[in-house]
Amino acid sequence: MKSSKILIQKLITDCGQLCGVSVRRDILEVSHRIEHEGDSFLTITLPEIAEGLERALERGRILPSDFPHFKSVRGRGHPAFLQGFFGRVFDESYVRTDADITSIKAIRQISLFYKKIFEVCPPKGVTAQLRKFVEIDAGLANVEASSSLKKTFAFLFGRQLERLTARINAFELPVGHGPGATADRLIGNEKFEQYEWPDRLEQIFPFGEYCLPSWKYFQEFQPRYLDELEERPVKVTPVPKTRRKPRLIAIEPTAMQYAQQGIMRALVPLLERDPRSASLIGFTDQTPNQHLAEQGSVHRLTATIDLSDASDRVAFSLVSSLFGWWPDVLAALDASRSRKAVLPDGEEIHLKKFASMGSATCFPIEAMVFTAIAFDRIAREIGSLERALTYCQGVFRVYGDDIIVPTDYANSVVSDLEAHGLKVNPSKTFISGFFRESCGGDFYRGTPVNPVYLRVDVDTSERDARWFSSLVSSARRAG
Repeated sequence: MKSSKILIQKLITDCGQLCGVSVRRDILEVSHRIEHEGDSFLTITLPEIAEGLERALERGRILPSDFPHFKSVRGRGHPAFLQGFFGRVFDESYVRTDADITSIKAIRQISLFYKKIFEVCPPKGVTAQLRKFVEIDAGLANVEASSSLKKTFAFLFGRQLERLTARINAFELPVGHGPGATADRLIGNEKFEQYEWPDRLEQIFPFGEYCLPSWKYFQEFQPRYLDELEERPVKVTPVPKTRRKPRLIAIEPTAMQYAQQGIMRALVPLLERDPRSASLIGFTDQTPNQHLAEQGSVHRLTATIDLSDASDRVAFSLVSSLFGWWPDVLAALDASRSRKAVLPDGEEIHLKKFASMGSATCFPIEAMVFTAIAFDRIAREIGSLERALTYCQGVFRVYGDDIIVPTDYANSVVSDLEAHGLKVNPSKTFISGFFRESCGGDFYRGTPVNPVYLRVDVDTSERDARWFSSLVSSARRAG
């Protein structure tokens, strides 16, 4: 821990000089905590400071529960640790009207610096995350869209889905292999040698149309067709992310991945080019979300909403009811959807969710669902879909599960999202204060307060090129 201790102490010193506050006690405190708690203090406990700060900025004042693992300054509520910085942001326990933004950024920089070190999560954390994956799916209710939501969905996306239907029926989907791993372990050019093909796919994605240069090769290269019982399940795999928890990805079978890519590649351009949906939803450019978050942190006319386990909570029943007016699109989504998942211990489960992270259709479909739910609630309160569309220009945007809505309707939208089986993260949803975050952009009163994250463990003995490159990158971004 020697290098980590020196680095965090140096970071605190630099931040203190920048903000003009004394950090002598802070350096002693961090040294003491590292010696007694190890690197978990830096990677797990210290980030709680930023989380508590954000809750307090949103609320307008500090509560004792905001910093559970740090002693508070008597009568002020904020931690004794970094109290010089907190004193420039809070007057006693309330946010100052002249809160120092440089100190806000310093607190976030110090507390979040080690949060995203890329490392393997301990087995206990992996087990907990896998158990959560199973429990969330098992707990999904049979959610269906209301008539109002269906009409809103058609209003926003009907023209695009009609065009997609035409491409499906003409066998013109731009199928292709994704760059990632596959459940059947085919890599690179091996993916083009399809040796098995689910019966369900054949109905919408005929093997001869999509996998062969011509039907005359069918007899020579036809695959083994799989009934539903023989289909390969999607492979749920934990991959390194942070010490706190791993990232769970779902590795699709090659055939499913191939078909999903075709739907995604056809659908996303349709959504981004249509004048109605393009103003509300995006997939390739995050800057509109970041710009709205920046504006919202100044005038507070927009709120940012964060969802927990977003893709895992979108029920297939909800997707089915929304796409029901376009049966050919729904059939393509269903045919390319893996219905089973296998866990690392070999256990198989039947999936109630639409798709896990790893499916090429997961990102665009969930974004369409979130957009429709949020927009429908606003339109119902305004009283007209057309008037709502005009109203939402420049104050509404969805990028995946990053949702920005007009502040006046934020609480109503939150209520409707949760009514459809989704879970809003209150700690990362910002409606009332001057802090906003979306798509990697963090702002307070119009000023970026993004921290720089260290990505590698500076105490590792394996100081290779990746180690050095990451440190250089962090230093440049900090500068």
